[in-house]
Amino acid sequence: MLSVAVRLVLAGVLVGSAVSKLAGARSSQAALATFGIEDAGVRRVAWGGLVAVELVLA
Repeated sequence: MLSVAVRLVLAGVLVGSAVSKLAGARSSQAALATFGIEDAGVRRVAWGGLVAVELVLA
């Protein structure tokens, strides 16, 4: 029973992270520049991939 609760909490964290990225799309895309992704188009694709992975894992 505890493992189910932990899984639900962690899924909630991932969904919350994805929702916050969607809510602040422009700033979260710009933050990817700190990881060396300079091209705006590449940042958009990487950002979309991050959001998708978080939602799939949740």
